[in-house]
Amino acid sequence: SIIMLGLGNNLAGGTGTLWSPYSISSLLHYYSFDTGHTLTDIGDPAVAHVTTWADQKESNDASAEDQDTSGGVDAVEAPKYSSGSVLFNNTNDWLKFDSALELGAFSMYIRMESNDVAGDVILENADSGEFWKIQTSTQARIKIDSERNDYTFSALSTDTKFNIGVERTSAGVIMIYVNGSSTTLAGSNDGNVAISGKTLFNRIGAPVVTCKVYEIVICSDALSASDRANLNTYLNLI
Repeated sequence: SIIMLGLGNNLAGGTGTLWSPYSISSLLHYYSFDTGHTLTDIGDPAVAHVTTWADQKESNDASAEDQDTSGGVDAVEAPKYSSGSVLFNNTNDWLKFDSALELGAFSMYIRMESNDVAGDVILENADSGEFWKIQTSTQARIKIDSERNDYTFSALSTDTKFNIGVERTSAGVIMIYVNGSSTTLAGSNDGNVAISGKTLFNRIGAPVVTCKVYEIVICSDALSASDRANLNTYLNLI
């Protein structure tokens, strides 16, 4: 196995300084494009599987699991490396965090693409039933503390990179953003889940479709408008 290290991207901020996710004061975990991937061929030297995606901010790495306790991670239990991204295309090929994401206020942003833009599980905890997912090309859902909130937006295109994020303020207000723009709350719930009910996400992946994840940025608070705009611009460079 080898570690793939990338140079990353940056952009000039309003003062001329370089901006990156490290510029966000509440940055908690960072899984960077083409960086920190442990690659292993599992039975087929032509296919590189990602067995670990290292956290570039702290030490909460995301790793494949030996789900059937066979003594090692099987090919169907690990996503694949694809030009700097992590490609998920099997319901068992998730990456599990060393520690679950137990957060009150937070921001979570991902740059990704999908061949179907429906049924993409972004983050979840199968044991608790919590999830953040793209339900259809025009709807995303997040379930925290047994409450599900739905959000609608303009249709996403298949096989096209996009940015999707979810934030919860200290007042419990949840909002989903797509490509830097706010979305519309749908359904009967009010988009507010008290931060006393923390998230319990412990893995990424397990899709029913094929998706590529390029970058994950997780913060311990909602973002300022300027950080949100800068992050969207940054992610667009990938």
